[in-house]
Parts: sequence; structure tokens; C-alpha cells
Amino acid sequence: MPFLRGALMMVLVALLPLEANGVDRFRVVDGEFFWHTPNLTALPAEEAEKAARRKPDITRDDRPLGLLAYYEHFDTFTTPPPMEFWLPLEKGTKGAAEIRGGEVVFSKHGKRIPLNSSKIPSHAQAGTPYLLSIPVLDCVMVVYPYYFFRRKSNQHFVDAYSSSGEEISTLDFLPTHYLEGNPYLVASHERDCCSTPTAWTIRLQNLKKGSLHQYTCPEGACGDVIFHALGENGPIVLAHGIVSRMDGIGFAEQTNIIMIGREGEVAAAGRFIFASTPSAKSGRSSPFSVANLLAVDSLGKEDLWLVRFGRKSERSAFKLQSHVEGSAPAVVFVLESTSGVSAGRECLEVDGTQWGSLPVIAVAEPGIQEFSLVIDHKVRKKAAWKIQADHINVFHFEND
Repeated sequence: MPFLRGALMMVLVALLPLEANGVDRFRVVDGEFFWHTPNLTALPAEEAEKAARRKPDITRDDRPLGLLAYYEHFDTFTTPPPMEFWLPLEKGTKGAAEIRGGEVVFSKHGKRIPLNSSKIPSHAQAGTPYLLSIPVLDCVMVVYPYYFFRRKSNQHFVDAYSSSGEEISTLDFLPTHYLEGNPYLVASHERDCCSTPTAWTIRLQNLKKGSLHQYTCPEGACGDVIFHALGENGPIVLAHGIVSRMDGIGFAEQTNIIMIGREGEVAAAGRFIFASTPSAKSGRSSPFSVANLLAVDSLGKEDLWLVRFGRKSERSAFKLQSHVEGSAPAVVFVLESTSGVSAGRECLEVDGTQWGSLPVIAVAEPGIQEFSLVIDHKVRKKAAWKIQADHINVFHFEND
């Protein structure tokens, strides 16, 4: 399917870093705004199509990756997406060990290790320890559950041993799956269904190396998420969105693409930010949203990838190489104050420049910035707010 020039032209024009667009620390969005990290390169239509043919999608079939996004899959099939190439841990140890008399008793050499509850906080209620195992690995996991009063979910810490009782690793979360082809890489994909939208946290730990990587989304702004291994020997793609929509003001969506190696290390990562006001024709979602992700293809090097998006007739493609240090610009919503002043009289001033009537959606440099509320050409209030990257920042001037 050809990549449309129109969609790519928008990509190519857009984005230079903030400073190159004449924005120092703050810019109000009027229409559409698009930014991506400098390690992402928009490809011309012909080059993108040629690269896609040369390196076919390494997923198991021709499904767009976006169909494996959690919300998208649930809405379409009424079930969570399959965790292909992730295999579940098993409860019990098939005779390798048992808990008896306050000890873990290992069958291989008869070694006994006392149950260890020292890591459970003193104000928490301990649950009953139990055993897990990784079927293809010489490994016994002792799980210590505990919970806090008025919290709906349990907490855990886990001690991992060999079948002879030698300590391998410790974990402060409950692993549920291991990676096919590398059983030392364990994962948990937790969802907090009590929050709206559903919050999630993904943890990956390499039992052999002890390395831990944790990914989550800011509370109240969790978008869709893909957590998928690309083939039996391919890497893991984690794509997730940070989203906020406000009627009459606009929407903003940040899409993070993270390529994770088979040992759990980050091989490449890139970010897209798209914001739009009601005057634009974008609708209510970003062309670069997680649900619009078509494929991530290898370009023949460990840190070089082709990232393709598609929505209706629009297509775009980017070359992703390695990852960059430093933070992205942040999306900011500044709402009307609670003073009861009639609409349109409240203006926003930042660094001595007035940016129009409230409410506004803007893009800003992360850090502490001073904002002023101007009413009838007079500064009535000032506030210093901390703007966070990888976050949807929502502020308003409070009435005295």
C-alpha cells in the first residue's frame, strides 16, 4: 500500500526541535502541533515503501500491531490481546521443593531455607507464602504476598533459587510470564482496573543479571499499550500512549516506542507528541497513536528500525535509531480560573508574553515556569508550576 505524500509532508515540515521553531519555553497550540525525538527520521514515500518490502514485518502474521493494543483488542474481540512468545509461570515446583514447617525444603540435596518475611513492612498484613516455577529452568520462586489495609491489590516480594537452594535473584513484584527463548527474562503486566482510564505497569527483570526495567503511565492519562515480542528470536516492542482530551480545548497524545532486547535492555526508543485544537481536522486521535501502529520492522541492524503508522488512507514511516538522552517537550493545559470572571476576559501571560484567552493547550519546556493571570490588562495572579515531561500537565489559577 503506497505511503501518501500529504501525510509525510506534514511530518517533514513539523518537526524541528522547539527552539528551531522559534519557541523558547512555551508555545500555545493553534491548529496542530507535532514533534518527535531527533533519532526518528521521517522517510519519503518511495524509500519507506522500498524498506518495508525489503524487510517484511517480523510479527507472526500480517496483523497490524495496533490490533494488539489492549483497548483496541478488547473493543474488537472482547478479550485482552494474546501475549505471544510470553509463557506463564507455573504454580508449584513439581517436586523440586516444598514449604514445610516454616522452611523451604529442596528435594535435590535436602537443603532447608527458613521462610524470610523480613522484607514485609511492619504495618502490612502478611499472606501465605507459596511456590512458583519456570518449567524450562532450574528455578524455584518463593512468593511472599502482603497487603495494606484498604488497598485492593496485594504486594509481593519474591526470592528465586536454583533447585538445589542457591539464591539466584530477588524481585519486588510478582512475575507472571517468562520470555520464550530466554526464561531468565520474567515479566509482569499489571492493570489497575479501579482507575479511569485503566492504569498499567510493566516490569521486566533478568534473573541472571539482576537488571530491572519498569514502565508505567501517569495517573489519569493512560492511553493504549502494546507489549509484544516480535517473533521467536526478535525483540520486544512496548508502545504506549499518554493521552488527554478536554472538550472545547483540544487533545494531546504522546506515543512512546521502546524496543527491548532479549535480555531486557533498551535497544532503541523514540517519542511522538501530537496536539490539536478543535479548529483542526485531526478528529479526536493522533495519526501516530498506538492503535494506528502498523508495524515495526528490522532494518538489518540491532538498533535500526522502521516504524510505520496508518489510519484510513494516511500512511507515514520513520526510521528509528538507538535512543536519545534528555526530555521531550511537555503538553500543558491551562484552564480558566475559579474566580467567576466572564469567559474571554482572562488571559495567560508567560515570560512577559500574553498568549490569549484561557483556556489554552500549549507545549512547553519541562521545569518550573511562572504563569500570570491577566484580567482587563492587569496581572491579577501569579503561579509557579512544575511542568513534567512524559506527562499531561493540567493547571488552573485558584480563587482566593
